Amino acid sequence: MLEHRWDVHHIFPRAYLKNDLGLRRAQYNQVANYAYTQQEINIAIGNEQSQKYIKKLVRQTKTKKPRYGGIISMVTLRKNFRENAVPLEFLSGNLFEYEDFLVARRECMADAIKEYYLSL
Repeated sequence: MLEHRWDVHHIFPRAYLKNDLGLRRAQYNQVANYAYTQQEINIAIGNEQSQKYIKKLVRQTKTKKPRYGGIISMVTLRKNFRENAVPLEFLSGNLFEYEDFLVARRECMADAIKEYYLSL
């Protein structure tokens, strides 16, 4: 039996990008906008805008009351972001413009690939 089910999560919610910003499928379904999350976390986030759920995620590291997964430490949250090539500036309330986020995320993804390649 599988303990956890995984979903592909849109870091910037698809509904927000589609309905509020009027973006097309090719624009909101960017690889740089995807992250794997546990299904229950993806469901809990739903269509909430990224700036709102990121603030709640940071808040849960202070209150130690998890809402989105079990991360309750800022050290662990930063590590998780680095391991998933999500720019750390996202945690501080920066990069909430979609295009700016995509550029920064692609750079993080490229750095992660380069680091892995050089470790071989």
